[in-house]
Amino acid sequence: MKIAVSKMLLLFLSIFTLITNLAFAQERRAEQEDKLLKGAELKKPLVRPPQYKLSMRADIFTGYDSNPSLDNTRKGDIFEETRLFLDFRKTVLKDLTLSFDYYLDSLMYNQASDSSSILNNVRLGIHKRFLPFRAGGGYNLSFAYYPRNEDGDFLFHKWFTYLGHDVMKKLYHQLQFEGGVKDYVYKKALLDTILLYQDNQRRDKRLSAEYLIGFMPDKRLLIKLRSKYSLNDSNAVYLDFYDYYSLQETVNFDYRLFENVSLITDFSYTRTNYDSRIVTEGDSEQEDDLYVAGAGLIYRLDINSALSLYYTYRDNASNDSLAEYCEHVITCGWQHKF
Repeated sequence: MKIAVSKMLLLFLSIFTLITNLAFAQERRAEQEDKLLKGAELKKPLVRPPQYKLSMRADIFTGYDSNPSLDNTRKGDIFEETRLFLDFRKTVLKDLTLSFDYYLDSLMYNQASDSSSILNNVRLGIHKRFLPFRAGGGYNLSFAYYPRNEDGDFLFHKWFTYLGHDVMKKLYHQLQFEGGVKDYVYKKALLDTILLYQDNQRRDKRLSAEYLIGFMPDKRLLIKLRSKYSLNDSNAVYLDFYDYYSLQETVNFDYRLFENVSLITDFSYTRTNYDSRIVTEGDSEQEDDLYVAGAGLIYRLDINSALSLYYTYRDNASNDSLAEYCEHVITCGWQHKF
């Protein structure tokens, strides 16, 4: 009897051990399969979402311009202006971005018909960041259409290149060079007198260099200082009438007064020296000094919409009395981001 019980006990222990080993083996196989599956998932190629950014903005303005013709008549007029901005950027490689920008500006005066214009501007660029520097370049095309003054219509082809440097978190500076050709669609180039014209359309070649400094002393205030030197060479024969060089100095202040109210101001001075153009009364070469000052408020209705009110004053002082003028412009409008 004892022998039979012992045999049954040994048989039970053997079966229990076998079942336990099988369970452990299955568990180990399951763990190995999980590891293999996880490894296979890791080896799958990573599919990144498209690395691009698209933004749009529309502005609608109305206002009063005291001197839209920029002459001594100083006849004021009311205007309406519509602007459309489209900005597309796509990252193609690490820190390398392609950009496409489109800008439309429709400015219509009620009575000063010669000053009404529609401007289309397309800008293509490539941009590279290699901290703390950034560099880029591209092509810019502008087409201006004057509905009631075809002599003003032009195509402006420009190339640009720049190099920027982030000196510190709140200070940066940038140097940019531009070169281009401005072709007038209908306007003929001057011949050897002010009343005779060539068979060719007027063409201006322009070069410019611009240096920009941006500084943010605190989170509410942004200051920008800009210096720009330009050269213009036209195919007009008479006194090289449109040949000049100019130097422009500009300072901008953007200050956030409250959470949803910002104050923007800008001041600029431009000195223009004409190569050979003689003043109307005298024999000296024409020199112009243009002063521009502006100030405005932006009230943000929400994250996408804002109301704006802006005032601009322009005063061109010249040694030729016919070139002197001053202008006051008041603008109010609505801006919306899509």
